[in-house]
Formats: sequence, C-alpha cells, structure tokens
Amino acid sequence: MTGEFNVRQFGATGDGISLDTGAIQEAIDACDVEGGGTVVVPPGRYLCGTLHLCDELDLWIRPGATLVASKDDALFDSPEHLEFPEAQGQECSIFHYSLLAGDGIGNVRIIGGGSLDDQRHHRHGPKPIGFKNCHHITIRDVNIYNSPNYAVSLGNCESIIIDKVRVFYSNADGIDLDSCRDAQVTNCQIQSRDDAIVLKGSLSFDEPTPSINISISNCDLATSCVGFKIGSETNGDFKNILFSNCIIHPLGFARPPLAGIALESVDGGAIDGLTASNITMHGMKSPLLIRLGKRLRGNWPKVPGSISNVMITNLNAVNSHFPMVIGGLQKHPIEKLTLSNLHLEFNYSGSGNFAPGETYRDNGNRPPGTTDLAKIPESESQYPDIRMFGDPLPAWAIFARHVRAMNLSNVTCYLKTPDQRPAELLIDASDVHMSGVHFQGS
Repeated sequence: MTGEFNVRQFGATGDGISLDTGAIQEAIDACDVEGGGTVVVPPGRYLCGTLHLCDELDLWIRPGATLVASKDDALFDSPEHLEFPEAQGQECSIFHYSLLAGDGIGNVRIIGGGSLDDQRHHRHGPKPIGFKNCHHITIRDVNIYNSPNYAVSLGNCESIIIDKVRVFYSNADGIDLDSCRDAQVTNCQIQSRDDAIVLKGSLSFDEPTPSINISISNCDLATSCVGFKIGSETNGDFKNILFSNCIIHPLGFARPPLAGIALESVDGGAIDGLTASNITMHGMKSPLLIRLGKRLRGNWPKVPGSISNVMITNLNAVNSHFPMVIGGLQKHPIEKLTLSNLHLEFNYSGSGNFAPGETYRDNGNRPPGTTDLAKIPESESQYPDIRMFGDPLPAWAIFARHVRAMNLSNVTCYLKTPDQRPAELLIDASDVHMSGVHFQGS
C-alpha cells in the first residue's frame, strides 16, 4: 500500500444530504491508478449509491464516519442475471447490487471503526457489502445498520478475514459465505431477523463450488431464525468447517428462532468434516437440526448428497421447545455423527411447541404431529425445517431417523414441564452407541 487518498479532497461533503458517490469513487479510482493505497473516509455521513472497490485497497472508514446508502435504488448497480434462476433465491446471486461492491479484485481491506447504514427497514434492497470472485479480503471493525439483504455477502471468494464486525437490525442474514474457501469469522456481533451466519453452496457461479476450511468463533448471534446454518442452497460441498465458542439467543423483537444450529444438505452437496464446540444457546425452538434431503434444485444431476463426520460437543441449550431433529433419507443415511457433552433443557408448552405468549407466522403446510410411526412423513423434497416431520413430534428430546454410526456420550436432557412422550425416538438407526445418556423429568 502506498499513497493516502482522503475523500474530502475529492469533493465529498459528508453532510448526509449531498450525494457523495462520485467524489468517493474518484478517490478509489485515483488509488487504483497509483497501484493501491488507503482511501480515508473521515467523520461525517456520506450519502452514496454503489461504490466499486479496487485491488490493493485499504478503505479506512474512521470512527464517526458513516457511508449511508441512498434510498434511491436507481443509484445502485443492477442485480446480475441468473444463469440458473431455478437453482436458488435471487438474494444468493446478487453482489453488484450493493453499497460496497467488488468483483474479481484482491487484497482489499474495509477497516477503521466506522459504519455502513443501508437506511432500510424491510426485506429486499442493496447489500451493504457484496463481493464475488475475490481473494484476500479483510473486513474488520465495521458497524452495519438496517440491511435489507445479506449484510456481508461473499461469493466464490477465498482467503477471508471477517473480524469485529457488528451487524444491527438486519432484515436478512447477517454474514453469508457462499462457496468460499479459507475463511475466518471471529469476534462478531450479529442481530438478524433471519439467520445470523450462513454457509451456502448455490449455483450462482455456474457450477457447484465447494466451501472449504472455514472457521467461525467467538461470536454473539441474535436471530429470529437460525444462529449458525449450512444451507439451504447446497449444490456445492462443505468440508473442514469449525464453529466454536459462540452464544446464540433470540433477537427479541421478531419471531421466535427455529434452531440454534442447522446443518442441511438438500441439493446434492456433501457436508463432510464439521465440528461445533463450546456453544451456549437459549430460547431456540430446537437446539439442533441435521437434515439430508433431496430437494435437488438446479440444472445438475439429481443425486442426493451426504452428511458425515460431524461432531457436536460441549453444547448447552436452555429453554428449548422442540427436540433435536436428525433426519436422513431411507437409502442415504446420515453417517458418523458424534454428540458429546450436551446439556439440554426442554420446556414443552403444548400445541405448536411455543413458549407462553409466543406466536409464529406459518404457511399452514406443516404436517400435524402423530404417534403412529408409519405416518411420520419423509418430506424428502421439502424445505428443511425442524417441523417438517410433524408438530409436535413423538419425542421430547431426540428424534433421529435414517442414521448410521451415531455416538451419543455424556448427554443430559432435562424436562421442565410434564410430558407423556418418550424422551428419544430412533427410527432406522444402526450402529448407535450411547454412553452416559440421561433423561430427567420424563
């Protein structure tokens, strides 16, 4: 990095009223001509449309500085054309339609303690940060407010550091890594009306692309859907994933969250080699969903994927209302699953598995609960959800079906409210080992 380029010297006002897109873009372009450097955004509110970042760039948004997304959508780049429109939702493929956009660039850092404010209190709109096909990306010490789309969205990127990023009032996912490699996400605070941190494997990059070597740790995740999730777009594989030392809790002003952790392969991708450890959560409907399905969206061979070599250890989940749900396919079981050192507290509250006073907007398509095991639906092509096999399920702590080589050790499940259902229900489960498994209050 060489020179320093202050956006004020290029005409940016920072008054929050004048449009500063042109001046800031001129500073970035001057940095690019010089072969890289630091673009400085001093304190102020800078109203902008899309800003195109460049190679070898330090974008230093200083404390007290905010890049404010204009409410005029015409000032942002148009969304990309979908090559496979049936393969994923539109949000997965949008990267150009962003406040800070990067495509095919490298050695970029967004730093400094300042903020991005998208000024939107609804779903759908420009992403605050959208990068694709990029490498060596660092996003550190940045605040993001009022995002209508994925707040930090990286697609087909590699060598990523996301550290001390704080996402407030996001109307969509907090951090999405789609088909990325060699990524570290640390010390982040996320508040999201949807999932907090998500790994995806969509077809936004023309073919299934793997997600490899991803570590997520020391994060505070507030959600109204799922804390940490793989899916639901899962055409690509997921290998060597670590999720550790995080807390997960309800957002507090939206719908109750569905699951603390959800690992889903429904479009043909393989989840192979994942560890989740030292996780504390409360108020999730279910602590854990692991689902292998065959929705199989996309213009690719219609073959189910796999889930294997998954270890969940040192998990403390309090005040859950739905059992852990583990569901494979009849001819494609979930394999080599280890659950150890789990402390789980369940508080079933009757129909719908909601805590007192809670409500949930449902589409009415969830199958009703049944104690007839032959009538529990397979729901092979359905969108993955903890309630996809029935609500309520005929077990209050663990429901597992189509699994092979499952090891449960040092698992304690507490029941706070009376319940006549058995604690566990295992269907088509082979090579299951249990050691130190306790159900109290049943």
